[in-house]
Amino acid sequence: MRMHPGVGRPPASERLPDVAPSEAWRAFAVCSGMDPDVFFDLSTARLIAQAKDVCATCPVTISCRDYAITYRENAGVWGGLTPSERDYIVYVRGL
Repeated sequence: MRMHPGVGRPPASERLPDVAPSEAWRAFAVCSGMDPDVFFDLSTARLIAQAKDVCATCPVTISCRDYAITYRENAGVWGGLTPSERDYIVYVRGL
């Protein structure tokens, strides 16, 4: 990220949009604007793989995953993980 000389903050064009800090990552998500069914129809392994393929190209996968785990999202692929994969992380971490 480029910084303004002597100011210590990035130019306005590179700052995060005005959204809640816990959800600022959404503005940079590859899935933003995509059909939600891509991530919420988990009826076949092929559909799950398609959703995970999108997540694999996303620059905010970790933030998305952390959000889904923190807020206990119980449906869809978030951060490249299915609900059961997120449940396992919650169990292992003792959350």
